[in-house]
Amino acid sequence: MFQQWCFFRRLLALLLHMASCGAGRFPAPRNLTMDSQNMNHLLRWTLPAASCRPVYSSVQFQGEWELLYLNGSWEDVHMCQRIVLNMCDVTSDLATDSDYNLRVRLECDGHLSPWEHLREPFNRRKTLLTVVMAVSVRVTSLWVRFSPASPSLTISLTIWEKGDTLNVSGQVIELEQPSYTVQELRGGATYCLKAQAHLANGGGRSTTTPTQCVLIPSFSSGFQQTWRFAVLVSTAVVGVVLLASLLVWSAKRWTPVVWYTCFAKESLPITLRGPHPSGAPQSCRITGTCSQSTAAAPSHRTHRRNKSTDQQSLQSTGVYRPIRSSDQ
Repeated sequence: MFQQWCFFRRLLALLLHMASCGAGRFPAPRNLTMDSQNMNHLLRWTLPAASCRPVYSSVQFQGEWELLYLNGSWEDVHMCQRIVLNMCDVTSDLATDSDYNLRVRLECDGHLSPWEHLREPFNRRKTLLTVVMAVSVRVTSLWVRFSPASPSLTISLTIWEKGDTLNVSGQVIELEQPSYTVQELRGGATYCLKAQAHLANGGGRSTTTPTQCVLIPSFSSGFQQTWRFAVLVSTAVVGVVLLASLLVWSAKRWTPVVWYTCFAKESLPITLRGPHPSGAPQSCRITGTCSQSTAAAPSHRTHRRNKSTDQQSLQSTGVYRPIRSSDQ
């Protein structure tokens, strides 16, 4: 009886100790998975339901170097410390083909969760390789584009002329430049292409892209297209020159007329003109444009006519008598 009482007492003390130690712990993340495609590695996890916000996440990794030469230490993923996202890009940290262990811990309102580990070590050789190929024709050559581009991937491009499977040529292309030009192809022939991506260090391979066949235009069709283009350009140039000439002729022909119509000068009213000599012609008095000589001549004649009229008046009254030679 005494032994049973001691056992229950120790069990109760152990439960109280565990409760006191776990009172400040936060639930750990769940469902750690690695999403790796074309040498881009993204670690994902699920956040637990919590009453506090925000929930911070921190990620660490342990590679072969840390495990064997650094006493099994863990290194922080510097870009994924106290982040509010539930994913972390660890591409730059997984720099070798060795196995890596990864773990995640949460923090909320000052409470830390236990570390949650990835189920099994990850090796970047397990990445899923995919490639998309696009082909376009440029005269007698083919321009091939690949996506996505990654310096860690190489492309095996296979090209052959349709109907001639015996002469199949393969070319290996580095994806540092995501495009490639296949030159010196026979005009009028149809060429087929397919590609497959693989790791540069001899790792996994992607599935082969669907075969694409394109027709290379023959020289005659190419010459005909060039001729049509030249005719079109020449016609456009001639049309522009003719239009410019028509505009210049119209400007020279109609500019004076438009200018006279819009800005014609009108003569001043008679009431606003200055005084004119009484002997000035009627046209001068109306238009006010007589020259000095024209205006002065009538004034002199008028003066002589007035003088003779005055002499006749004096003779009739007897006041004026012309001097004769006999009176002298």
